[in-house]
Amino acid sequence: MFRTFERLTLDKTCITWGKLPSISHIDNNKVKNHILKNKNNLERLSSNEFEPYYQYYKQVYTKELTWLTEYIMQNYTAAFVKPLELFECVFLIQEPNQTIRTHHHQVSPNQKDNPDLSVLYSVNLGKEKTRLFFEYDKGRFKNCSDYIDLETGKFIIFNSNLNHYIEQNKNDESNLYISLHFQYVNGDNGREETDYEVKYT
Repeated sequence: MFRTFERLTLDKTCITWGKLPSISHIDNNKVKNHILKNKNNLERLSSNEFEPYYQYYKQVYTKELTWLTEYIMQNYTAAFVKPLELFECVFLIQEPNQTIRTHHHQVSPNQKDNPDLSVLYSVNLGKEKTRLFFEYDKGRFKNCSDYIDLETGKFIIFNSNLNHYIEQNKNDESNLYISLHFQYVNGDNGREETDYEVKYT
């Protein structure tokens, strides 16, 4: 092993996931009922039914949403030493037979009005499997894709500029999600230099 290389990290694209522990006290049934009760009064993020944001709704806060937000912020900061602040919290309602088309969450022309990280939390899913797909380029390999299985109580954290879609809901009831968007505190524009070790096997 030789310490002969230096590395400057320009960009990090990653996906992190987990399930909320029982001690979080977040009652998915309460959140589900809250979304369905207020569905007809919720404001859509887009009035264009051909846009993915047509399925996103502005939220009405509950204590469960506050707990979920705090859990993600505190544990992400502890794990990756990256303090977060909440940028936006919305509901995503995926009706039966509906696909959430490819999109990302950095839609503002003003970079200060865009999130850095997105979190998709599954509040209620039917019995038929639904997956979250990501589309990305990896060096010389273009148009790559991968997926994560969605489960009730599972959260998935990913870069907000990452293209993604949710495949068709094959259930007879709506799939319900919370979509949290965060910014890094003080941004994330600093240089990250690493003394790089290379090990040949």
